Amino acid sequence: MAFQIRWDCDLDWADRWCVPQYKFRRIDKHRGGTVATGYNFRYAKYHNKDQKTRTLIKGYGIRFDIMVFGQAGKFNIVPTLVNVGAGLGLLGLDPQQVIVETEEAA
Repeated sequence: MAFQIRWDCDLDWADRWCVPQYKFRRIDKHRGGTVATGYNFRYAKYHNKDQKTRTLIKGYGIRFDIMVFGQAGKFNIVPTLVNVGAGLGLLGLDPQQVIVETEEAA
């Protein structure tokens, strides 16, 4: 079974608006082939490295995959003002001074 939980939250609003969305699906269905349905696998446990003895173990059961993803955000005035100030500072460069300096170097 696969459980998908999606959180998309705008943290500027109240907590009651931040509601997850759930989806469920089977992940063991195969189209055609000889694979058995369900979750089963085999693995070997080796006893001695000198001798070639092993125990073959077959495991089976139910597999649960829980996937949680999403995004959240909140507006903050301080980073906005810092970015606006930096942009205005870049616009405040004197283009005449830049041209004069390049002509003197030539």
